Amino acid sequence: MKTICFIANFEKTFFYLEIAKALKSEGYLISWITTSKELRKKIISDMPASDILYLSPDDLETFDNPSQNVDINVNEILAIDRILTDSARNKKLLQSQAIKIERYLRSCNVNLIIGELTWAHELLISRLASELFGVTYVNPHTIRIPDNRIAFFTDEEQSKAIALETGDLIDEVKAKKPKYLKYNDEKIKKTTSATYRVKKLFTSMIHNKNVDPEDQTKFSSWIKWFVARMKEGFYRDAYGLIEKKFDHLQLDRPYILYTLHKQPEASVDVIGSYFSDQEALIKRLWTALPDSWDLIVKEHSNAVGDRSPLFYARLKGHPNLFFAKVSTDSYSLIRGARAVFTISGTSAYEAALMGVPSFTFSNCFFNCHPLCQRVSISDLKYKGIKSLITESLSSKENPSLQLTAWLEKYSMEGQVGDPIRLPSCMEPSNIQNIARALKRMI
Repeated sequence: MKTICFIANFEKTFFYLEIAKALKSEGYLISWITTSKELRKKIISDMPASDILYLSPDDLETFDNPSQNVDINVNEILAIDRILTDSARNKKLLQSQAIKIERYLRSCNVNLIIGELTWAHELLISRLASELFGVTYVNPHTIRIPDNRIAFFTDEEQSKAIALETGDLIDEVKAKKPKYLKYNDEKIKKTTSATYRVKKLFTSMIHNKNVDPEDQTKFSSWIKWFVARMKEGFYRDAYGLIEKKFDHLQLDRPYILYTLHKQPEASVDVIGSYFSDQEALIKRLWTALPDSWDLIVKEHSNAVGDRSPLFYARLKGHPNLFFAKVSTDSYSLIRGARAVFTISGTSAYEAALMGVPSFTFSNCFFNCHPLCQRVSISDLKYKGIKSLITESLSSKENPSLQLTAWLEKYSMEGQVGDPIRLPSCMEPSNIQNIARALKRMI
């Protein structure tokens, strides 16, 4: 009998649990891997404890001399993770957990793995499964536009996916802001009030959701968590003052648009790990900027509070570099731009759909659109921004056909998320459709 392994991940675990139940009812064997004792207890209520592997911060004590049967680039994984520091202890921890994971996958004879690709242990599992066993690790994720379709990505950049061949015919895709942005905007309005922030602070402390020294995806102490929250609050308040001093945008001048990513976030820390220094990236774009052009930088609406005031101060002094206010309509900025640049953001996808050349520094699935090309720092230097735009516009490929062909082959109708932000993901029909898709992958 085939075995499917799920990787627990915060609230999304409950979404995975429903899929696991559907598969188990059809005779599939289910196994789990988690870093959370709390989630382990909840999984046990539906699955035997013997089917669950718990990864502990104390795993390094299990193996005195962790060996590596395959090079999985632990340094890179440490650099990507948002909680684990780049220490010798944590490197040994991951190497030790690699052995533990290898033994578990081998004992369970796992045929398919489902999970996110955000945390260190998830990247570790994905790389081990591929290199040692040839087992596919799939990351089900929204394709953003249309927002009612998902794909099962197989790489850390979300540029490759499993062919589904559902037979769906897709009409011309048009730029439309994803539904989750509405959730984010509503959340941001709440977080601006001092009352909400104080209430959230005490609620988090009472329910102990953010701190667990035995979970490597959470803060190891209340002090670290408290300092992080206070810094975020200070940055958020400071941004409100800084934004008032942003220069008025002169949109009648030629400009390129760079859209900032929320950070930390998998879209930049994992997908764009080698380009994650966004300040340095903006400076590179400014360096390559044609003399009579402007560079407009747009902050992510969900990232206010992520960046130090010094980030804006250091960049604001560059001539022809301007910041757009968070409230500025991104679609208006995209339509007026000569080109849009981003690491892996949806803005590049949206720009291409609007007929505006766009460029991503990471590989993205929407690079299949002729107007959305992957670009490198070398391209900025040796080709130049104007030439890159000219090349993009000179493509004779039918952009609509290229994109719809990819979507029809690699995506399906569905919702992926956690029940809190996206209750519709728990609909029985959605669970059954995803379970059927997973069965076809084995």
